[in-house]
Amino acid sequence: MGSQESLDLDCGKFYTEYILRCSWIERNGTPEIWDVVRRYREFCAIDILLREKYPARAQMFPYLPSKKYIGSSLSAEFVDKRQRDLGYYVMSILHSCPLVRNHASYDCTVWYYLTVFSLLLCSLYKTRSLTRS
Repeated sequence: MGSQESLDLDCGKFYTEYILRCSWIERNGTPEIWDVVRRYREFCAIDILLREKYPARAQMFPYLPSKKYIGSSLSAEFVDKRQRDLGYYVMSILHSCPLVRNHASYDCTVWYYLTVFSLLLCSLYKTRSLTRS
């Protein structure tokens, strides 16, 4: 897992994107490897969706690292810590929750998150945040 700083063209502010290296072994044994770039709010979106999709297992899911930080959320120290914590979060979801791991190949929530740029997830997360207020 790595990270990069990007500029939000809508508001002109910088933010951090986290880079996940994903791998998948095809049925014929061929490995597929790709990188996925996600903002913190996209991790929040997948967390909400997974907890809603698997409510009986939600207590097994790890907690996301804190969004709040005293100082700059772009500081190297903060980004490094969050990067490690997000890596732990993803690995914990995929390794300690068999329901998610075993169904990832056809679970659209996880598969979509790991393969396609998830504008839909961001939109869904924003909509839910607005309607829950």
